[in-house]
Amino acid sequence: MRKKKVITKVMAMLLSFAVVFSMMPGVVFADAQDTTAQGSVVVSEETTVVSSAAELAALGGKEVNGNVELSADIDMSVTDMEPIKSLKGTFEGNGYTISNLSLSREAQGTGWNAPDVGLGLIAQLDGTVQNVKVDNVTISSNSKSKVYAGSIVGLVTEATAKIKNCAASGLITMPADATTIGAGGIVGGVLLGGSLDMYGVWSSVELTGGNYVGGLIGTCQFAKSISLENCATIGDVRVKTGGGIIGWLTSIPVSAKQVYYGGKISGNTKYGFAYNKNYSNNLAVESVYFDSDKNQGTSSWSPFEGVTTSKGLTGSIDGKSTEELKALGMQGFAKAEGFDGYPVPKWLATLGNAEHTVTVKAEKASKITLSKDGADTVMTAGGGDTFTASLAEGKYTFKAETEAVDKDEATGTLIVGKTDKTVTVTLPNKVADTVITVAGVAEGTTARLTVYKGSNENGEVVEAKAEEGRVYTYALKEGTYFYKAEAEEYKTETGTFTVPVENSVKTVTMTALHKFDVTFNVNCGEVAPTIKVTKGDKTYAAKEEAGKVYSLCDGDYEYEVTAKGYLAKSGKITVNGATKTVDVALDAVKGDGSKENPFIIDSKAALVNFAEKVNEGVKEYVTGYAKLDADVNLENMSWTPIGKNWADAYKGSFDGGKHTISGLNVTTARTYYGFFGCLNNATVENLTLKGQVYCSEPYARVGGLSGYAIGDVTIKNCVSAVNVSALARGCDGLGGLVGGYEDGVEYKWENHKMLIQNSYNAGNVICTGTDANATIGGLVGGNKNCVQLENCYNVGTVYGPGVQAAGLLGNAGYQTGDNCKPSMDSCYNAGKVVGAEGKTFGLYSKGTITESNVKNCFVEEGSAADNKKGTQVVTNEAERKAMVEKLGNGWTIDANKNNGLPHLNGTNPIAADTTLVDELGKHADVVSLATSAAIGSTINTLKDGAAAGEGITAKVTQSKDDIRKGYLEADNDTLKLAKKNESGAAVTETATLSLTKDGITLSKPISIVIYPAADKMTGLMDNIAKTYQNKSDEWVVFDMAAYAGLNGKAVKTSAAAKENYINLIINELALDSASASDRAKGELILGALGIDTTKLTPYGSKESYNNAAKLQAMNMNVSYYVAPWILLADKQGNVKLTNEQVQKLVKLLIDSQGTNGLCQGAYWGKSYDDVDTTGTALAALARFVKATEDPYGVKEAASTFTEKALKGLKKAQGENGSFGNVNSDAMVIAGLAAAGVDPKEFKKNGNSLADALTLYANSGQTGFTSTYADGEAGEKAQALATEQGFRALIVLEKIKNNDVNCYNIYTGRSNQDTAPSLPEADKKPGVATGEGKTEEIPSSPGTGETGTKNIVASLTVSPDGSNEWITATGYTIAERSTVYDLITKALAASGMSCIGADKNYITAVSKGSITLANFDKGPNSGWLYSVNGALPNVGIQDYILKNGDSVKLYYVEDWTKDSQAGSWIDTKNEVITTGNTGSAITTVPTEVKISGNTATATVTEENAKELIKQAKENKSAEIVINVLSSDTKDAETVNLELDKKTVESIVKDTEATVTVKTPAGEINLDKETLKQIAGEAEGNKISIEITKVSKPEEAQKSLVGANGQIFKLAVKSGNKMISKFKGTVTVRLAVPAALKDKNIAAVHIEGSVLEKLEGKRITQNKVEFYEFTTKHFSEFALVDTAEVKVDGADKNDSVDKAKSLIKELKLKAVSSKTAKKNVKVTVKMNSKNNTLIKELSDMGYTVKYRYYRSVKKASKYTAVKTETSKTYINTKGKRGSKYYYKVRAVVYDGDKVIAQSALKQCKYAVRTWSK
Repeated sequence: MRKKKVITKVMAMLLSFAVVFSMMPGVVFADAQDTTAQGSVVVSEETTVVSSAAELAALGGKEVNGNVELSADIDMSVTDMEPIKSLKGTFEGNGYTISNLSLSREAQGTGWNAPDVGLGLIAQLDGTVQNVKVDNVTISSNSKSKVYAGSIVGLVTEATAKIKNCAASGLITMPADATTIGAGGIVGGVLLGGSLDMYGVWSSVELTGGNYVGGLIGTCQFAKSISLENCATIGDVRVKTGGGIIGWLTSIPVSAKQVYYGGKISGNTKYGFAYNKNYSNNLAVESVYFDSDKNQGTSSWSPFEGVTTSKGLTGSIDGKSTEELKALGMQGFAKAEGFDGYPVPKWLATLGNAEHTVTVKAEKASKITLSKDGADTVMTAGGGDTFTASLAEGKYTFKAETEAVDKDEATGTLIVGKTDKTVTVTLPNKVADTVITVAGVAEGTTARLTVYKGSNENGEVVEAKAEEGRVYTYALKEGTYFYKAEAEEYKTETGTFTVPVENSVKTVTMTALHKFDVTFNVNCGEVAPTIKVTKGDKTYAAKEEAGKVYSLCDGDYEYEVTAKGYLAKSGKITVNGATKTVDVALDAVKGDGSKENPFIIDSKAALVNFAEKVNEGVKEYVTGYAKLDADVNLENMSWTPIGKNWADAYKGSFDGGKHTISGLNVTTARTYYGFFGCLNNATVENLTLKGQVYCSEPYARVGGLSGYAIGDVTIKNCVSAVNVSALARGCDGLGGLVGGYEDGVEYKWENHKMLIQNSYNAGNVICTGTDANATIGGLVGGNKNCVQLENCYNVGTVYGPGVQAAGLLGNAGYQTGDNCKPSMDSCYNAGKVVGAEGKTFGLYSKGTITESNVKNCFVEEGSAADNKKGTQVVTNEAERKAMVEKLGNGWTIDANKNNGLPHLNGTNPIAADTTLVDELGKHADVVSLATSAAIGSTINTLKDGAAAGEGITAKVTQSKDDIRKGYLEADNDTLKLAKKNESGAAVTETATLSLTKDGITLSKPISIVIYPAADKMTGLMDNIAKTYQNKSDEWVVFDMAAYAGLNGKAVKTSAAAKENYINLIINELALDSASASDRAKGELILGALGIDTTKLTPYGSKESYNNAAKLQAMNMNVSYYVAPWILLADKQGNVKLTNEQVQKLVKLLIDSQGTNGLCQGAYWGKSYDDVDTTGTALAALARFVKATEDPYGVKEAASTFTEKALKGLKKAQGENGSFGNVNSDAMVIAGLAAAGVDPKEFKKNGNSLADALTLYANSGQTGFTSTYADGEAGEKAQALATEQGFRALIVLEKIKNNDVNCYNIYTGRSNQDTAPSLPEADKKPGVATGEGKTEEIPSSPGTGETGTKNIVASLTVSPDGSNEWITATGYTIAERSTVYDLITKALAASGMSCIGADKNYITAVSKGSITLANFDKGPNSGWLYSVNGALPNVGIQDYILKNGDSVKLYYVEDWTKDSQAGSWIDTKNEVITTGNTGSAITTVPTEVKISGNTATATVTEENAKELIKQAKENKSAEIVINVLSSDTKDAETVNLELDKKTVESIVKDTEATVTVKTPAGEINLDKETLKQIAGEAEGNKISIEITKVSKPEEAQKSLVGANGQIFKLAVKSGNKMISKFKGTVTVRLAVPAALKDKNIAAVHIEGSVLEKLEGKRITQNKVEFYEFTTKHFSEFALVDTAEVKVDGADKNDSVDKAKSLIKELKLKAVSSKTAKKNVKVTVKMNSKNNTLIKELSDMGYTVKYRYYRSVKKASKYTAVKTETSKTYINTKGKRGSKYYYKVRAVVYDGDKVIAQSALKQCKYAVRTWSK
């Protein structure tokens, strides 16, 4: 019997989903919530954690000997389940709910000896069930006897059972004519020596039919005892015989305390407590009641009784009215929502609490730490070894530490659900280290010992503390462990041991396996063969010198035999208990690689040999001639391209002999993918290829014939019928024939080209993903130079919707020599071309081909979206025939060949087959496993509505190159979920989807998103709420009000934060400048806070105002995106919009809706999809759509808009379920919920919008991320993402149980009525008690500290001259805030972001999916800002705003022609100081006079005094004298005149340098220079002069080149020229337009000699300068180094190039242990890296590798070695310490470091030092 139970238990463990949590070495008990109901459960190796319906159903029918623990609510509505056969242990519900469970079961016989059958969640219980709710259960049986049914437990027999803190609702139905049967709301029967304790149990289960039926328990017969405390049921009972609490009670000791029955019992024989016939019971009751209103006797002579007989009854069972029952105040009960006013056990009233008290009892523990999602909670220590903490629900790991010398720490996992919890942790006894010796292994043989926690190798691996030879030392705790000892050619030894081990020492002895001689008999003439025998990664040595006899153990081996002049041959052998001989006959190589005697390739072996020799660098193969002499089938072997990379390119001549190579399968190359990897000055001709080339690696070069080509390459008479597929990211070219081409010559005008003649592509070219720079083509993808096509065509599909695509050339290239012009002659494309919008062409996409060089070239109509000049379009058969005539004599056409398309004469064309391409389009690029996915769930790649094609097999696989994080595992031809995602954020892995039909394969890379477990979203929401308690941002306050409205959420906005927001908004809305948008949002937020918006009193005023009336009085001439907010505000009830106003606002939305159903924004004449506003519009219009009446006359329009919007959103939804960012997703989720559409069911290819939110959850589980902004603007964007994501989480939480329909978070109501809500009577007037403090703290340089008061400034954002993204909206900000603060706050509040704000000027602004950046509309296009209509001449961080300022951020096509460009801001001659004390900048304006081409600027005496004062007070580091204005921008010479005494005062009284800013450039004079100038000045005036020479003399023009620009700098005083300086002057010259894209240098002109100055390019406020330092003034110039040879310029360019190359270097490094136990760090180099290093070496630089080490992974790395070697051996360390390693490449010019790569973390980074 025991053996059978053990087998059953093992099978259950193998077959179930069980997630096992080892609590070794501590034992953990989870106690009941209430100390009056004791009991415990061991959460150990045999605890099964259940989090899904599938996992619960997997327990059905099983005997569970152990514990079960719920970690989530579980809905069984679509999952069938049979009862858990038996449970011997504890079922811990953690307060979670099992809903919609349906069970049925029949008796196994009717005789007296037939077994009793239990029917319930658990059929038979011997243990405890606690803290679980079973809602809406349905249980039924047709059996009339022997079945005992209860919602939670069917039967307790010969066992002790406890049911604590449980609740149930639903229906149990049994036969009306049943005889011996039991049914109870909770337990069906307690029989034959069973005992039951029931505490804190509630039931509303209704019971119908059956005999012996009770509200809580059915039959209690021959049991030991029954105990009931704090229990109640209100479910009706309709039976033959039964009781309100117990159905049938025999002579059993029963105690009942604080128990009541509130339902109605009907039937023949019925009692308020129990039917006990005439048995004499030991029945003790206290405070036990039944409902006397619902249950009355037939007359006063026959009253309704509690029991049949009062024999043995102690106490009384009393009837009470329904109201009296509801008013009961019994201890242990409480009132809670959802129970019709009845008191319920206290634990039910706390289920919704955000946090619960967890108590851990741990004797001798000193500290207990709980960890979840990277955050630690140290529990509070109390008396008696007790620790407590208040925790949100989730899964925690704990560590119990101790200071006791005899105890060790305990670790484990703790699930916190929806109830308080007490656990007991037993710390293990401390034991000595365990030393294990592996014996019996010969010297030189590596043995490996692995130790696992638990009794098998499924447990956690334990790392050895130390390892010396074969002696391993482990710091093990008490418990059971499993070991495995392995060694090559030895029997593997396994077993278990228990710690402590006797004497702390254990020996594992290994036994050698028997060996047998294997003799190789090789036939290769007189040449000595080389034999290689391998098994896995091990290579075996021969037994004797001749190398032909090997001594091998039993097993499977592989061999390879090679000999000079012969083809290699490989095979497999199996040794099976005997010696053997292997005969191998080698075939001789044919040919010597010369032109006259080429290598002859006539077999697969010959082709493989040729490829290997080329890749080994054998010269005669690399540069020689080869000829294919037969068709070769590579049989889908993994093919390494011939000439595998740039450094090892093929440079010979390959003649295919008009033969075909089939079965090509290239999937594991590196960077260069194709039959050839790289061709270098090579020729390939007369070759046909069939198969597939697939690359999932980014930054690769991929082609059917060759991945890349360099130099003079000729391809003739070649055909590719290869399916080519690659990843878009960084792709350097993807083509049917050749991936990419370049001539290999840097910056030289030479004649080099790739010529392709009489060739075509019939394969499919597929590019997955998006990369704006990637190019793909039917023949050639990428091209940097010259490609010429003659008599070529493409009929294959070219598919790359995220890249630039063309039928023939993805990039046509450019002319590179006098005779090398890109051209196409007699070519056509008929293949379907799909590329990015506006980047899809018939012949070529990028590059330049003059129209005259496109001769007789055609495309089939509809093959591509666009065509370049010179392209002729064929539309019908007649034109096709005419095309053949134009193509020339080399062409023909046959209706039966090539699908009726033209083909080359003398060929048997391969027609394109698009079957697999079409099928591939049915499969998504991104698939997911939902939050509800169970372990074992398989992925589905088919898109919505797609069906798999007949005869096509699909396979999803992962390779070592894929991103793999352990969540997926192989399952036949697909992948399945191996483990739950408990991280809280979505995790992405990659894989390959391969489609095969008739032996042809086409593959593409896919991404698989594993969404986190469902409970993580609630946890994330709660975490965010905690961070929001003290925030007073407007929408945060609103969202927190909605959050507080969820069940059981105690966290809310603090009173201070709430008051601060109310102060801010009431004062802001009091201003007449408040916009309609401001007022509408104020209505929503104040309404949510219970404020009456008709009675708002600003701070310091006695008069109140009516915001709602102010909004209603507006003319509603608003933007479409403001309209929804006004409509939502009207729903609050105070605004009272007129019918006309509502119609106008609805019309705005209707008019904004595009044909695709989405609202459309506009800029620069283009429209864009506004997903965010579409979502908000759904919420605003829902009230009209759902209305039964139509008082406004907009129902039909609103319904039409909604219908179109839902379809449009479905179409726009991304493949991963998201709209591309959390902001848009959140807005749509809120809108869908308001419209009655469940966001969880709003899916794209199975990917849910609700799940997609977790794509953006941050790693700390404290918010959401946004990826399209940087700096502090980025932080604000993250804050907005978190705020809107939080709102979406609240919506999802509100509707997750389908309790609420059409939930509108903006109004807090459902949308079932059309009329506005009436103002709530309990809303209070709003009174501002202060100004309020904004949470914005300006951090921009130069702002200093903000004031204590607030100001209001407005912002308008316009992307063009006619549209606005933000319309004149006012914002409350702190006094002394800058334009920077206003812009970043406003953008964040509007769901927008920017780039560049932290650098003092805006370079790009993003709204939704649209980003508008500088230079998008031309070289002078970009973002400007104005204040009160004028342009400031300082950056956005430097302009301090005043109350009432109006700022406009706007985009211009040409800033030099901007209408406001001449309206430089009038500062009223104010001197302004910005920045912090000690680093401040004092800026002084000038007065300007113009005389001819000279502008003379002066600083007034008043301003001079002020600048000295401010610079002195603020300890300014710099004084800026600004001569930039509309007056000076056209002047050739700018002359700044300063009083000598002003300069003297600057030197004497300040620490500042002086910067003079002019249109030509800037000059910064340091203190030493200023002191010198003041000392040498001869007059009262000092003049600083900058001249930008517009008309240089011919000699000078010749000297500096056509693009050069000359500048003259001078300092004068009286008649004296001061030209040589003791200090340093920094000069920044504005780079003229002619030099914008050139390599430039700054030079000093000395007569006819140019002296190069060391300098650099910089950009300030969108202006590019060249900066250098000098100690003298004279003539300078900026020159084009391509025009003018300057000493040092070439070296400077070389340094720039070196820095550029080192950025491309992608290092990889690994660490390993050496035989001497040192750590070896090895830099792994791929072909691209080798090429980069070689190029740097060729440039004369030395590349060294600098190695770093640290004991911390994230910091404190110290350089330990710099050397040219790619390996570093670390020989010193502290024993037991863990060391991490990093490496970088460093470029040296002699001894000088000029560039270095980024630090790269070493793989296997951590190594524990054991010496």
